Amino acid sequence: MKKLAGFSLLTLIIGSLLFNACKKDTGGTANDFPVNNTFAMELMAKGIPADVAQFFAAAKMEISKPNDSTCIYLQTFPNKATREITLTVNSSKQYTPTAAEIANTIPGSSPVYNFKFSSSVQVDGTPRIKMSYFIPKSGLTKRNVVSQDAGNNLANEGIGITITEYGKAGTDLAIGSLIDYARESGVNTGPLGSIYALASALSSVTGALDLSRQNGTWLAELDALERCAANPTNQIAMNDPNYSAAAVARVQAARSELKEVGSVRFLNIMTETGSGLTPATAVAGVGLKQGFLWSEQTMNDYSENTVMREIRLGVVSCGDPVPLPAAFDGNIDVLWDCTTTTPTQVDHEVEHTVTSVKWVFDPSQMQYISQGTLTYEYTLTQTSGGKTCTDKKTYTGSIAGSGRLQVYNDPAYINILGYEYIAGGGVNVDVNVSYSCVTGYAVKEPYTIRWLPPIKGFRGTGGSFDGEMTNPSCVGLSSSGTEKVKWSFSVPPAK
Repeated sequence: MKKLAGFSLLTLIIGSLLFNACKKDTGGTANDFPVNNTFAMELMAKGIPADVAQFFAAAKMEISKPNDSTCIYLQTFPNKATREITLTVNSSKQYTPTAAEIANTIPGSSPVYNFKFSSSVQVDGTPRIKMSYFIPKSGLTKRNVVSQDAGNNLANEGIGITITEYGKAGTDLAIGSLIDYARESGVNTGPLGSIYALASALSSVTGALDLSRQNGTWLAELDALERCAANPTNQIAMNDPNYSAAAVARVQAARSELKEVGSVRFLNIMTETGSGLTPATAVAGVGLKQGFLWSEQTMNDYSENTVMREIRLGVVSCGDPVPLPAAFDGNIDVLWDCTTTTPTQVDHEVEHTVTSVKWVFDPSQMQYISQGTLTYEYTLTQTSGGKTCTDKKTYTGSIAGSGRLQVYNDPAYINILGYEYIAGGGVNVDVNVSYSCVTGYAVKEPYTIRWLPPIKGFRGTGGSFDGEMTNPSCVGLSSSGTEKVKWSFSVPPAK
């Protein structure tokens, strides 16, 4: 595995993918909206209706660079609605994440800290969205490794990202499905207003997108919470004359914020594919795409762990939970594979983790905490100039306290979520390292082993937890691979 780089890597990422590539788009005329058919086909393959896909695939992008740390992207849609995105980078930022931020980051994912989201309505009635967040050095590496030590320089040093968006209203839009979708979602279609309002409508009804399913479950949960808030069954809540009206207002405010965040996420997803940009802006779009990827991860977390978490805590439950079993036992197998090819070298990486896990219920956290052991093996084979070198990492040890399993047992709530359980885990350890091309080299290095990537599903026959999934392990112009995860655990039989 390649070692973490310092700010030379930061300079490469930000410099080559954003600043140096940020040039004004000079292709086409202001009123010319040719459809990028390749991009439209990609959207249609996800279930987007043809006319909706062509609408987004015809958007124009103009890019300017007012200074060395700022890029401005002006996206104009066929109905003349616009989305102006200003991306600003502070390349020498320092931030110490809180213990809660570190704990909420799933090991193996890219850490994004200090996220802030705000919105306002301008004098002309159009929205202004502002987001900011901090990316530590570890988030800029090929395999994003989460540092669990708040005092570690990898967590304290990095870059600050600020994204500000302005939306302008468009004119009447005579596209069939687009109008139908917006009308079905309760949006006033005429003249069609902000592109954000349209995006919120589309993200609620386009069933093929993961975001739609996620937003749909959240919005359904908010509907259930609002009914509960309006008609409380808990005696304490019923005796408070101010509770119901205040709780309903909080749910409605959460719904409005969730739709706003969801519309930004939807527009990002519809824009971030590189082939959706014009040839003149494709290179500069890479920097914007990376900003979108970080934003998506953060807004997803913000929606679940801030908006939804706070409203769940703010509404008194209308039912009592059914007691859950004390423990689950089982096994997990994770195989991660990635091949990177350049003109001079081929790297093949394989990680294999086998885990024997016991999930023990913690009443104080209302979730299961991991116990058990894992065996980890990593091999990197590098071939260059007819020479092959092999690097290896191995480890065997405990996973106690390093994983979380959340199980829901309310059928109505499970129906809203779309899954019955969710889990993930990882450990920071010192692994044994050896290099075949360095005689006698054998050391220990700190490393994060993601022994359980995020999983979710439904319990099987007899209450068992069984599943299998395959994800891309590395995606890029020169990289490809898969991550295969299998898990199986169940309630131990009564003695």
